[in-house]
Order: sequence, then structure tokens, then C-alpha cells
Amino acid sequence: MNSPTSLSGEVSPSELSHWLHSGKPLVLIDVMGEDCFAEGHIDSAVQACVYEMAFIDNVHALNADEGASIVVYGTGRPSLAAKTAAEKLREAGYSHVYELNGGLKAWKEAGYRVSGEAPAKPAPPALSGRFLLDVEKSVVRWTGRNLLNHHEGTVNFRSGEIVLKDGALVHAEFHVDMSTIKNADLTDPSYNAMLIRHLMDADFFHVKQWPDASFVMKSAVPIARAAPGSPNYRVTGDFTLRGQTHEISFEAVIGDSDGEVVGGQAEFDLDRTKWGAVYGSGRFFDRLGKHLVNDLVHLHLKILGNREEE
Repeated sequence: MNSPTSLSGEVSPSELSHWLHSGKPLVLIDVMGEDCFAEGHIDSAVQACVYEMAFIDNVHALNADEGASIVVYGTGRPSLAAKTAAEKLREAGYSHVYELNGGLKAWKEAGYRVSGEAPAKPAPPALSGRFLLDVEKSVVRWTGRNLLNHHEGTVNFRSGEIVLKDGALVHAEFHVDMSTIKNADLTDPSYNAMLIRHLMDADFFHVKQWPDASFVMKSAVPIARAAPGSPNYRVTGDFTLRGQTHEISFEAVIGDSDGEVVGGQAEFDLDRTKWGAVYGSGRFFDRLGKHLVNDLVHLHLKILGNREEE
């Protein structure tokens, strides 16, 4: 058997087994990360993680011959790791690339040998504790728009905290320093400063009178069957801006890293006019022309909290 002839670009576990025992040239690549590779891999396989930006460079380092026969495999369906790896290799010029149909799972189910078999890392215990906001690494990114233009920038947090109990989000509170509003798209210093003054005055956020904005969580409902990286909570709470408090709800991704750092991200639109920032709103002024400003401000929250030291 020189190589499979399947037009689908796939090989079955039995075809791969025959190929490996034939002695014919073959580069067999496990495209998962180092932990997965250590837990179990096919004999003679080498590891190059498709999730790394340097994947193609790493394959080049393993084998410089773009005409070589390559078989890639991952854990198995429904993961697209092996399919993505094969597509990347073909786009990079490799002409004989195949996927192991069913991945490592199918290989093992067919009764073929697996090397490694390092014990899988146990799931970490459900996290509990109070995490204080890292104000240097956390930020609110904002985007304001009108029909033909937009401006974007950041505003910094003043303080905050997140409380988890047995892995569940039970409390969150954040305070934003409105005096730190910055614009990122206007390169002319004078126009940039003019916009910041405009945002800080009574037309928008009246920062001199109300320098602090805050959010206090009222509830956090887990989203059923949320995939990793997708929003896993529906968060509701009181948001105070310009001295007025109204309830808001949004979806958020909340997770932790090694039990010491809690992270969160959320994106949603906020209707500024509910808090009295009505400048340029077509619901409050007429004949605005080019001065029309969208009522909705888009917010992207990046939250990092460190475990409170006991």
C-alpha cells in the first residue's frame, strides 16, 4: 500500500494500521496539545498543535518535504482540529494530506495500540472565594456611532470585586472612573481633546458632577449547555450613571485560571438616554442633520480579578 486512494482525504484506522506496518514513508501528526499527547497517542506519531499560530512552521521543522505523505488526527468528532490541520497543510503546499477518520477515539475503539496513557488531569474543585478587580488589567472599551462615523476608546475601572461559591457567580460589583475616558481613533491631538471635553461635559456624562459609574449585580443565571468560550451567564444588576440607577441585563463569559485569577468578558449596547445623556438623540431633538448621534453605546468589558489574600 503506497498511500490511500480515498477521494475524501481520509484514512480509516485499519488503513492507517496497514500503512504504518508496511514501512512506507509516512509522517503521522497528532494535532492536539502536549497534555492530550501525553495522555495517549498513536505509536510513531509526532506532535504539532494546530491551535498554535506557528503550526505550519512546526510542521516544516518536523518535515521539510512538501511532497511527503502526512496523516493528521485529533481526538475525533465533533472536534474540527484534524480537519482544520489538513486544510492548513494543503493551503501551505503539502500535496498528500489525509485525516484519520474518527481520530484517536476511533483508533482505540478499533483495538489498536496507544502510547503514553498518562493519567488525565483531574477536574479542579469548584472555586469559591472573593476576587478583587485588577484595575491595571481590566478595562471598559466603548464605541459611539452616528450614521456615517464612529468613535471608540476606553475608560478605566476604579475598583471592583467578584465572589464565587462552589463555582457559581454569587456577587459582582464594579466602579468606573469616568474621568479616565480616552479616545483611540482621533489622531489629531486638538480634535481628540475636544471630543473628550464633549464627552465629559453635561451633553454626555457630566463627569465633574458624577465622576463615578457603578454596577451592582442582582442575579447571575447560568446559561444551559454553554460551550467553552461562549457566554455562560445572564447577568442582571443595577447600573448607576450620571446619578441615575436603572437595571440592565447582559450575557457574559465568566471563568477562572488555576483558581487564582477570575476572568470575565461581556459585550452589549447601552441606551445612554435612559441615564439622561440625550445629546444628539433623534428622540429628543429635531433636524439634527450631521449632529445626530446613536442612542446606543457599545460596551466591551474585560474583567480580571485576583484572589483576595487571606
